[in-house]
Amino acid sequence: MKKFLLSIALCGTLAAQASEIPEAAPVRAKMSHNIDITAGGGIGSLGYDLQGGRQYPAYTWSAGLGYTWFFVPETGLQTGVQLTRLGSVASLTGSYVWQDLLTDASGDQYEHRMTFADWYEQQEAYLLEIPLGFTLHHYGRNNPRAGVYAALGAKLQIPLFADYRHHSGSVTHSGYYPYWDLTLQDLPGRFITEQTDVPQQGSFLQHLNRWNAAVYMELGTTIHCGAHTELIITAYGQYTVTDLLATPVSRLTSLGFANSRNGYTFMPEYHGLIGTKAVTALHPWTAGIKLGLSVWTGKTDEQKRRELRRLAEEFPDMLPTVHTRDTVYIYDTLYINCDKPDTPPTEYQQ
Repeated sequence: MKKFLLSIALCGTLAAQASEIPEAAPVRAKMSHNIDITAGGGIGSLGYDLQGGRQYPAYTWSAGLGYTWFFVPETGLQTGVQLTRLGSVASLTGSYVWQDLLTDASGDQYEHRMTFADWYEQQEAYLLEIPLGFTLHHYGRNNPRAGVYAALGAKLQIPLFADYRHHSGSVTHSGYYPYWDLTLQDLPGRFITEQTDVPQQGSFLQHLNRWNAAVYMELGTTIHCGAHTELIITAYGQYTVTDLLATPVSRLTSLGFANSRNGYTFMPEYHGLIGTKAVTALHPWTAGIKLGLSVWTGKTDEQKRRELRRLAEEFPDMLPTVHTRDTVYIYDTLYINCDKPDTPPTEYQQ
């Protein structure tokens, strides 16, 4: 009798422990499909070295619609379309040589120089991106509702819009005569100070390559919000491996000036830093936090088994016999000792 009561207590303890096991997350079937909606923000830069000045990162954001094909339950290929905003802020303070050894009206040679004072310019570019990479949604046994999310791949980048805005600052023109070691400035009609606190705006889209390639990486967590919905929270980063600047070095203009048929024009024809000799390459980068919603368009294995059972009940003659493992039969033998010395134990089996 003691053995019988001990067996009952042990069974009750195991049943209580089994009731505390967390409910498993829905199991994604092989060859399933997801629709992804993402949005994120952070900091980024157009990634150029500014000769004689400094470049600062600016805010960036992205939004996209994607598609993921899971060729195994937790790993798949992802693609889609994204719109990304990039930006940079440039600050210039210093002297530069515009042209070497020009000749003035008197036949004397000089260098045309210019000095930037607190020149502040902001650039921004909008790119259409098409990613192609691998993604992982991994759920563990201890926490089946939250798992690890990771993605790695490459992007095709197409510039859609790019402009600059000069907010403040001034430039002073001067002439340096090496023969006399003399610098002249503030002469009427020649070496003057101009563009003081006069905002300007223009486009540098013509200086950008049409097709560009970038690599990206994401790492975070994925949380099941329902049988078909996952919430994705991840940190991301990407870097453009190709040179976004299309203008060859031979066609880069002097800083702050543009060529014209009548010689050279001053700052009223300014076309921004990008496209001048001050910037020779563009390799944008971004980093930030991204939120996403991944909607699974398929069915779980349990949903498929329920559908098969329902069809088998409604149309028993049309479907083959479906063997499931939902019912588990346990066979055990119980011996009860009646405490009589000469009586053999009675065997009960079920």
